[in-house]
Amino acid sequence: MTALSLKRNTYGSNAVFRPLASQPLRRRTSAGRTYSRSTGSRSISDTQCLSSFRSIPDVIDSLFAVQSGDVYRYLKNHVELFYLLLRSRAEVYWLFGAGTSVAVRIESDPEEEYQPRLLVAIQTSLSAASALSLIDKLDETWWLSVSPNARSLMKIDVEYI
Repeated sequence: MTALSLKRNTYGSNAVFRPLASQPLRRRTSAGRTYSRSTGSRSISDTQCLSSFRSIPDVIDSLFAVQSGDVYRYLKNHVELFYLLLRSRAEVYWLFGAGTSVAVRIESDPEEEYQPRLLVAIQTSLSAASALSLIDKLDETWWLSVSPNARSLMKIDVEYI
């Protein structure tokens, strides 16, 4: 039995993949999904991924401290960010530790040099040097590989508490 528990800023899973004996793993396409026996993976679009969630606000609320109601509206307008937001939470978990809180809010520029964007604020009590070292590692290992368009819509930063 697969179980996934989502609680505020922590998550875990005891999921075990067991293919059904009646369904051998082979390459096939079904409803826009491609399954590969050689890689054991599947690819689906962001829209298909989003449609599998019953309530996006519930998922966001379970993983982040949402500091603005505008976050949900922003994510509705920029559906492609939902996957990045979930991935950012996983990256923070692995780099900063399981107990690290992450807040999300909309960041606006008072001088209007750039459009409002989603701010993912990693809340930490680490020293500035340690926190900046970890955020640099996050950039090097993942964030800089994200498309520039997506990075212009979302920002990841450290917030000292």
